[in-house]
Amino acid sequence: MKKRFLSVLMVLCMTMCIMPATALAEGTASALPDAVNGVITLNSDVALDAAYVVSEGESILLDLNGYSITRGTYTKSALIQVNTGGNLVVRDNSAAKAGRIYSTNALDTPGKTSIGLGIWAVGGTVTIESGTVEGTYALYATQSGTINVAGGTVSGTTLGVYANNSTVNISGGEVKATGENSAAAEINGSGLNISGGTLSG
Repeated sequence: MKKRFLSVLMVLCMTMCIMPATALAEGTASALPDAVNGVITLNSDVALDAAYVVSEGESILLDLNGYSITRGTYTKSALIQVNTGGNLVVRDNSAAKAGRIYSTNALDTPGKTSIGLGIWAVGGTVTIESGTVEGTYALYATQSGTINVAGGTVSGTTLGVYANNSTVNISGGEVKATGENSAAAEINGSGLNISGGTLSG
């Protein structure tokens, strides 16, 4: 009888230990998972409490895997920032291709609004292969950054793509703006090369 009681107690303890981990895995994370051999694969939705930064010398493939990256408590502009010498490829390997990066405006300090940037190429290189990137400005490039849109959807309520002294290459996918007085792209002192895809807005 005593052995049976101990067995039941052990099973209950194991169940209690497993439950929180399962609940966490099925919930919303506050940061991206660690990269494995340069690949980040989402296994849940993510509401960022801090920007994800691709630093100089880093090359990251981000597989949305059907999940979403949105703003959590983080109040600055860009959800993802790619610095000079950094390289980011965004892909969605899920069957439905429903993964997205979605950035809204945020109140940085009282009375000061940070514009919602999806991905900011601060001298780095960003390539969108599939999935969706959305924001007030979905993709933003400065300081000789490079934006490549080869597939997927890039959608901004004000601008789909903004570039200043940077390079934008559009070979596929869709770049659009959805708000009033908006535009698919605004290019200032930058190179714009279009060989495919669609632009609207």
